Amino acid sequence: GTRTNTLQFARFVVPEKTIIDGLGSYFPNMGTDYAWWLDVDPGRIVASETEAIRNTIDATERELKAIVDGFLMQSDLPDVLRGFETDLFFNRLPMFIVLILIVLVVLYYVVTLASLLVDAQRGEVGLLRTRGATSRQILAVFVIEAGLLAVVAIVSGPFLAMLGVALVGVLPIYGDLNNGDPLPVRLTAAAFRMALFGGLLGMIALFIPALRATRLGLLASRVTRARPARLAMVQRYYLDLGFLGLVMFLFWQLTKQGSFVAVSLFGETTVNQLVLGVPAIFLVAAGLVLLRIFPVGMDLAGRVLSRRPMSTITPPALILGIWQMARNPAHHSRLSLLLILTSALGVFASSFGATLEQSAIDQAYYETGADLKITSLNFTPGGISRSFTDSLRETEGVEAVTPIYRESANISSGVSVERFQFVGVDLETIGDVAWIRDDFGFSAFEAKTSILDVGGSAGIVLPEEGWWLTARILPLIRQPSTFLVARLSDANDHFFSVPLGNLTPLASDQWRFSCPLPTEGESPEWCRVGSSLQATSFGGSAGLLPVAPIRLHSIGVIDFENGLGPAAIDIDDIAVLNQTGTELIIVETFDSVTNWRTMVPTREALGDSLTPASDPDGTLLEGIARLRWTMAGPSEYRGLAHGSELSVVPVIASAGFIEQFGGEDGKVLEIAVDGNPIKVSVRDTVEFFPTLAMNGEPFLIADLDAIHESLNVVRSRGDRQPTEFWIATERGSELLDSEEGILNSVTPGDPAIPDIQRELSSKRARSGSKTVDRTVVLSDVAFDPLVSAGWRALLGIAFFTVLVVSAVGFLVHARVSFDGRRTELALLRTIGLSMKQLLSLVVLEQMVVIGTAIALGIFMGARMGATIMPYLASSGENAVVVPPMAVQIDWSGFAITFGLLGVVFLAVIGLILISVYRMSIHAVMRMGEG
Repeated sequence: GTRTNTLQFARFVVPEKTIIDGLGSYFPNMGTDYAWWLDVDPGRIVASETEAIRNTIDATERELKAIVDGFLMQSDLPDVLRGFETDLFFNRLPMFIVLILIVLVVLYYVVTLASLLVDAQRGEVGLLRTRGATSRQILAVFVIEAGLLAVVAIVSGPFLAMLGVALVGVLPIYGDLNNGDPLPVRLTAAAFRMALFGGLLGMIALFIPALRATRLGLLASRVTRARPARLAMVQRYYLDLGFLGLVMFLFWQLTKQGSFVAVSLFGETTVNQLVLGVPAIFLVAAGLVLLRIFPVGMDLAGRVLSRRPMSTITPPALILGIWQMARNPAHHSRLSLLLILTSALGVFASSFGATLEQSAIDQAYYETGADLKITSLNFTPGGISRSFTDSLRETEGVEAVTPIYRESANISSGVSVERFQFVGVDLETIGDVAWIRDDFGFSAFEAKTSILDVGGSAGIVLPEEGWWLTARILPLIRQPSTFLVARLSDANDHFFSVPLGNLTPLASDQWRFSCPLPTEGESPEWCRVGSSLQATSFGGSAGLLPVAPIRLHSIGVIDFENGLGPAAIDIDDIAVLNQTGTELIIVETFDSVTNWRTMVPTREALGDSLTPASDPDGTLLEGIARLRWTMAGPSEYRGLAHGSELSVVPVIASAGFIEQFGGEDGKVLEIAVDGNPIKVSVRDTVEFFPTLAMNGEPFLIADLDAIHESLNVVRSRGDRQPTEFWIATERGSELLDSEEGILNSVTPGDPAIPDIQRELSSKRARSGSKTVDRTVVLSDVAFDPLVSAGWRALLGIAFFTVLVVSAVGFLVHARVSFDGRRTELALLRTIGLSMKQLLSLVVLEQMVVIGTAIALGIFMGARMGATIMPYLASSGENAVVVPPMAVQIDWSGFAITFGLLGVVFLAVIGLILISVYRMSIHAVMRMGEG
């Protein structure tokens, strides 16, 4: 072969036989690496076998590593399966809770239906007793009936379920699951186990009322027909209050745990199965407690309506109906509790899917803050002053713009080094752009933000005819290397510096402002120093051509080379000179120094002072201010700033900030932003603000003008501007107003972005900015189709359960109730009630029972959703959902279900009224108890 000194190799692809037979004979001791590429068919992976597949892959890797040197296996499949199991685990929790509620409602429905049917058969039970049948023999009849029904349900249930699940894929609303084809389903042993469990529960539900009826003697059975039924065992032994206490304990446990999911000491994720039953137990306990209160309420209502003056305007039928419900509440309790459970189930189930979808939308809105958010935006300084905010407002497709200051800060007055976010907002425009929900703590937004208002921009507005800025000064000590610098801003809020001169003293513009030549050994003399307002480059900062009006914010001293030594300067006035140099306009006479404050860029500046000047003998010099400063480092700016009200900046704090740093009593806190100390005072608190507290970090909100002035006035040069802009666009408004919903209407890419990018380029924006488009974020809010379909199917099952259970339950109850009350209704007819009043009595009874039960159920279901939903939200991979879930109810589906149910109710009530109307009083009275 040939030898080479390089490390360049040629790669050949040859058959395996060539390597083994060809090269193997020449290099019998050569080493060879083998690699296999195994293709996986996802269609053959069954969801129930993911854990077994992962265990097989792990076992294969362990075994081969033990017998093959250097064995390495790389696969993403275990991570994919593990992620699937995690999503399945967390998505199954809320579905499991709803299923528990559905099972509970169905079981209670079976018990109620069995009780009503057994009550209807009391005559037959009494007849069997008179013919010699014992209680056990009669009970055996009911048990055999229940057993036969259970066997039929156990055998046919899995096959009917398999058929129903397969046909789900054919339905149009679930057609995207399997392209409109039936879903692939297979029967497993688990399905038959669950069918057996369900059959046993149903058999027990049928057995309980039968046992109670057969244990009742013949005489006792006749007594119960003539007198109101005794209180149920649950109410007689206060088991309902015990259930309520259990719910409170479980809810306390859930509150302490913070989630339905707990993490063990070994890091395993577990679920407390008992805690999952909290919603179901809550509904039962609350419903039973309400049934205890119901007769008391009816009794009080009857007393009020039967006395003057209400008795004169209340129909007698209504009073009789209320008296009947108060006297015999057990007659209506079963139907009431059934309707309470079904309506609560409907509201609770319909809130899940809508709440999850709305929560995903809210998170996208909260994360972005506005329709468009531009961050890390910086412009080339100097040149002609422009307002980027105004330019953006005029861009096509833009409705409103607001600048945002976002700084990292820390408490400088204590020992804490933990940081928080310090945000400045434009009070006039933030409400037009930001997405703020009612529960964020900004219930009255304008009133809440008004406490931050510091009165607009600070500083002295200079006359527009001013061309030069000047000050008459007297340095107490000559310092040729120390400059007197003024900080100003223009109409576009751009800050710039104007060096007026040095403390020799000599003016920067010596042609316009001449000072006496210094004489060695003599004290400095009064001198008017000044410079042009058309700022030129200074201290390495580019010059700015400002736009009137111009404001004077501060005037101070600085030594770029040696730093400042302790000294003082007297200032007689500050003025502007017109362009022709013929008119001097005084803007500050220093007759009072209360409108000025000393700047504190560092802690050493706390020793600076601003006082009225005086002679050595203490005589005050009227109209002259004296600025004293302590030692300062090179380039440190010391002096006085206009606006005493800005010495303390009012802020709104997050609840987390108050908890961590205090300040709820309004005391002054000193914070540091990039080393600049700022004094703040907390005036109010909020829970959330868009883009903030994503991970629970504390924050402060202040007026943008206050932060802008505070950060720029202490700088000797340069211009610090907001680097973040929030933009409201026309596309964003269209999404909010869309009838099809936000997620169904959104398309990625806001049409206003290209014009905004062109505007950025024309305004000399530096590269590196980032644009966050809310439409893109919303487009990424994609739900797992299986999860989405699962919720739709579960919601359909819940509504179907509500419809069937309520309709059949009411139908049976109405039939049994009418048969049992024939004598009572006939007796009311004989004592003088007209047919119209009798029919009104029946209608009013049903309306009160149905209306009250459904209203209570809706209220309980909504409250339960609002209470339980936050714990379900924190049961996923994200510990905390920001912003918290706001419960949304799918009222359309609920309205359709209960609209159909209302039709059924009206039809059943109509049939009862027809039966009452056709009822023969003489025949009923001759039948007696029969």
